[in-house]
Amino acid sequence: MAVSSSFPFGQYRRESNFNYIQWQTSGITNSEYWNRPSDSINEGIIFEDRILSFANALTNGSYYYLRIKVKRNFTNQILDIRLQTSNSMDDASLTSQYLGRYEVPQQVTENEFSILELIIQPRANYSYIVISLQRTLKDDYLEYDEYNPNNAEQIIGRKIEIESISYGTFENIISRMTGSGATSINTLDKIGIQANPGTLFCINGESIRIGPSGIYEINNGY
Repeated sequence: MAVSSSFPFGQYRRESNFNYIQWQTSGITNSEYWNRPSDSINEGIIFEDRILSFANALTNGSYYYLRIKVKRNFTNQILDIRLQTSNSMDDASLTSQYLGRYEVPQQVTENEFSILELIIQPRANYSYIVISLQRTLKDDYLEYDEYNPNNAEQIIGRKIEIESISYGTFENIISRMTGSGATSINTLDKIGIQANPGTLFCINGESIRIGPSGIYEINNGY
């Protein structure tokens, strides 16, 4: 769990005014388009998704914050995001972890962007992240020259344009506060968090956002 404001913790209250995220300076080593056959009735059509390589693999048991800046285009974009152990669908040992579906709204003016935020708890060691665009019939019939595709491969449709991507590990606040010392406790009866509306954090691997009240509480498991 990570927050950036003061919050009550059981019978203890503590100010949390520093950044818990340790940004990965090595970042993403490679970002490329990944060909995916169309689900349409038009044989030979290929769409392009994005696959990105982590300089250091995301490790099982750690927590990561991922921030992706995506360019908006002339339609809403519905993106499915997953982690993978390999960059080849033909790899027999390939495993993946689905992270969720995110919407990038249609642009109103040129050069608009949306920020996608994810908190990840990998269930294995993953070196790749794949971002797939949910396709519509419009993708099948876009003019070939709209995105200057490779006509030999008949790549058409919308492309996912990523402006930047950054990620880092973050610390479990509960583990820090329940360590050795006078404030060590064994059972949590209540958790109360105060932060700006929209603040992203997670409990037991589940991503949660602070609501309009700026307060999130769990009392006896509810």
